[in-house]
Amino acid sequence: MLHSEEETGQRRLTGRLRVVGMLCANPRFSVSIGCRETRFADINVDIDKKCRPDIVADALWLPLKSGIFSRAILSDVIEHLPEGTEPRALSEISRVMQCGAELILTTPNDQRLFTILDPARYVVGHRHYRRQEILRLVESSGFQVVMIYASGGVWEMFSLLFYYAVAFPISRILKCRVEANPFSGLEDEDYDGQRAGGYTIFLKAVKP
Repeated sequence: MLHSEEETGQRRLTGRLRVVGMLCANPRFSVSIGCRETRFADINVDIDKKCRPDIVADALWLPLKSGIFSRAILSDVIEHLPEGTEPRALSEISRVMQCGAELILTTPNDQRLFTILDPARYVVGHRHYRRQEILRLVESSGFQVVMIYASGGVWEMFSLLFYYAVAFPISRILKCRVEANPFSGLEDEDYDGQRAGGYTIFLKAVKP
């Protein structure tokens, strides 16, 4: 299915995004840092104005008042930040959160198969994290982790390969967003349970 880049309708969420949506089910005043694929939050921030965010800003410097949000969402964003700046981004996100607010974070799991087959790793330096590494980063930024697990599997990887090999080139040529994904149903099943070697790490933490 092709969609004009100007269309803003919500699509059915599958895979990782479906799980993030469930984690964000209870209403809270929220901010999402990086909103290329989703509009989970009341205020959506992205560095790329083509994503049509509410606010164009860098995760390292948020033009927002301190202590106003009761939830922050950082879904598959931290691995795109310049390496070594993750603590700065987490500190800035903590600044705009209220005490007791929750952080929802996802990032690719550092499993050999997924890392080797990730096209973005070679093109833009896309990183994968080990569970203990992301846990250390979040806790050292002052958050208290209440849940962390991995989920997803090989179909997520095939979906990404399809995107980079087929969907992305077509979207560039036709100036349309391509949402067709022959692996979406299988990818969704991959995220039905926890897997120690799953493709995505899901983390929920609170600001004490």
